[in-house]
Amino acid sequence: MLAYVLAVISASATEVPDSLAPPDTVWVRPKLDKKRMIASNLISLGLNTGTVQLIKHNVHKLRPDGSNYNSMPSRHAAWAWNLGTRAACQLYSYNPLWASACQLGASIISEQRMMARQHFCSDVFVGSVIGASAATVGQVLGGLVFPGPKRFPPASAIHPHEGFSISVSTLIAFANEGMIAEDFSYCTPDEGAIIDGKFYPLVREKMFGYGTYVTASIPIQNEQKNYFSIDPMLGITTYQLFTAYGENYLCPLTRLDLGAMLSYNLIYRGPKRPSYGSAGIGIGASHLFYDLPGNKWTYKVMTKWEFGLYCSDRLAIGPALNINFYRFRPLNLDDNVVYFEFGFSFVTRVFL
Repeated sequence: MLAYVLAVISASATEVPDSLAPPDTVWVRPKLDKKRMIASNLISLGLNTGTVQLIKHNVHKLRPDGSNYNSMPSRHAAWAWNLGTRAACQLYSYNPLWASACQLGASIISEQRMMARQHFCSDVFVGSVIGASAATVGQVLGGLVFPGPKRFPPASAIHPHEGFSISVSTLIAFANEGMIAEDFSYCTPDEGAIIDGKFYPLVREKMFGYGTYVTASIPIQNEQKNYFSIDPMLGITTYQLFTAYGENYLCPLTRLDLGAMLSYNLIYRGPKRPSYGSAGIGIGASHLFYDLPGNKWTYKVMTKWEFGLYCSDRLAIGPALNINFYRFRPLNLDDNVVYFEFGFSFVTRVFL
């Protein structure tokens, strides 16, 4: 999602700082150049459509449901991220919440394609990168065709906010350990459990997932440069499975996550572009959606390391690293299954 970061920064603008700011730091947003906007959108449209069609008609990857060989890349994900990135670039200077809303919509649409068994995680990820990258190139080339004032402020004009914030995260995750499978189409695992006369294989596999999360950061002390916060979160992650016998897609394993973290936040206000850092640890619960008997609730321990750059006074974007541990008891077996999750997120944070 680095392309999305570049696209937002390239078209960003900030609110005019308060009257107490030095005169040379006041930034006035230039008027929107309609010719540049139209040129950028047409270039982005052509690049996105052409790239998706070129790959689809040359890779010939089978869809998870076996319906055809047009799985790579996800056209829905490419269009969602392309339109979302372009909309964020044009709208967020009026209200930074537009950037979060555009990312949330693009991320949910992309993840739904895995839930519907139309695409693998790799298809969705590649489609997301294509869509955001096409929008980025469109923004840059549109500015070259119709040059004009830059729509993003210098670092000296940004006065970063801190305190209460809302963030949207798009997660690419990897998990490793075990789960229970009712039917494995291409291989037969060696271990499992017989419940009500039916055999359920236990497959210890690698799982790759795509997720969408919304988090609120609530300060628990007076707002200042460094402060602690409580961060409640809600999210959905959809996994696919990779087996030792090759790529396999048993079913979309969707997980609803609820939790809260204690985080320590730092705000940097140096001569360069302002930035923030956040590290936290917390606990939560998850509900697994799959058609098998047994306990579908799990509990987990979560950690995060997040860093972001301010694009305006109230909007910051950047990457985050997530490491989580889950434990649950599928099919009411005696043994718990513990698995480790490693994830990389792209985060859009709005300070309110």
